[in-house]
Order: sequence, then C-alpha cells, then structure tokens
Amino acid sequence: MPESKKRQEKFERFWKLIQNRAEKEESRFFMECGEGREFETDEMFGEDISGWLVPGDQADDFNKEWRKEVPHLDAWADCVCIAEWTRSGDQIDVHFMRY
Repeated sequence: MPESKKRQEKFERFWKLIQNRAEKEESRFFMECGEGREFETDEMFGEDISGWLVPGDQADDFNKEWRKEVPHLDAWADCVCIAEWTRSGDQIDVHFMRY
C-alpha cells in the first residue's frame, strides 16, 4: 500500500476518534484546519485541529451555513475550539479546548 494511502487511513481513524468524542458531548465537530503538534502511531496519525464543536441539535443549521461559498459563522463563535490529542502509553484521546 502506498505510504500516502496508509497515512490517510491512519488519519481517518483519528477523525473517527474526534467525532466519537464529540458524540459523547452530544455534539459534532467541524474541522477548520490543522494546528500542528503531530503524532503518529502504528494505527493513527493526527495533530491538534481547530474547528467548531456544535451541539447536535444545531449541527444541521451550522452545516448549511458552513458549506456556503461565503459562510457567516460569527453567530457560532462560542463553538470555536481546538481538538487537542493526548497520549497515555499507546492510547490516544481527544479533548476539546476553548481558549
């Protein structure tokens, strides 16, 4: 398997971890961009990711605005956060931090 395909699969596992963590908070995470602080294990690849942690009952409304060519996301400023990863041994976890 090409290295880029393998890394993509590792990132998809990390993305699933982020969304599972968001679900535990009855929310959905929408990615803006990577913030660095990369990690890689045999199973996952990722980095801290900025975006919006939107309550589940508002996710469809946010998604409609987010997908517009020129989105207006000021009303969602309270949802802005960074999905930060932590590592304990071989275990990777994610926490949403607001600054």
